[in-house]
Amino acid sequence: MHAELIADTKFEWGAMLFPLNRLGAIGFSVTSLSHEDMEIRTIEEPEGTGEFFSAGDLSLGLSYAINLTDRFSIGFNGKYVRSQIFNESASAIGFDVGTLFITSFNGLRIGATIINFGQKMKLKGRDLVILVDPAPDKLGSNDRIVSEFQTGSFDLPLAFRAGIAMDVFNVNSNRLTISLEAFTPSDNAESVNAGMEYVFSDFASIRFGYNSLFKAESEEGFTGGGGLNLNLMDGSSVHLDYAYSDFGRLKNVTRFSVSIEF
Repeated sequence: MHAELIADTKFEWGAMLFPLNRLGAIGFSVTSLSHEDMEIRTIEEPEGTGEFFSAGDLSLGLSYAINLTDRFSIGFNGKYVRSQIFNESASAIGFDVGTLFITSFNGLRIGATIINFGQKMKLKGRDLVILVDPAPDKLGSNDRIVSEFQTGSFDLPLAFRAGIAMDVFNVNSNRLTISLEAFTPSDNAESVNAGMEYVFSDFASIRFGYNSLFKAESEEGFTGGGGLNLNLMDGSSVHLDYAYSDFGRLKNVTRFSVSIEF
């Protein structure tokens, strides 16, 4: 998946999933958030020094999920997370867990996830190493003592999601699904997301939704999109999807994704 986010940031995500029959399934994923190089500006040179720096985040994940019954499943994800800006970086190991329960009422699904259990992150790098004189007023003091700025540690943003989805009708390969999700992050206010999807003949789909309901001062709002499901001659299939999100004064975000099943 590729997404053009706000402030010229780009988001990429890729994953592979391998079924293990009755033993469940295992997956691998890569998530990347990047930004175009930015010019270094200082108090002395606010128009730029002529140098540039980069910033970005990377996550590598290993996932496992299994059906405990014909209606209840659980999954786990371990990941390595790295955040970098200029010559400094921070890294940590994190964990996610999720569950899904499928009821017998109109395909009603109930799901929940908790993400980003893990270590604290702390920036380190060569720009934090400096030379100081601990006693400049003392005769014979050494002005080349190697020291390091002490940076604070910070947590991965813990978040909890719980949601439901139900098929309003599912007849002759035509399906209308509605969903509702509650989102509680540790670094922001709670919100609710709502959406619906209509699938025509298991071939084309159209989707509408709204993000961050009941969240004060949010720029998010209407979302929409659609997709195509292409069945190939060898039994494999290709899914093409597009999504649009309104971000108010921050304009909009578009997402493109391609999925292949074989």
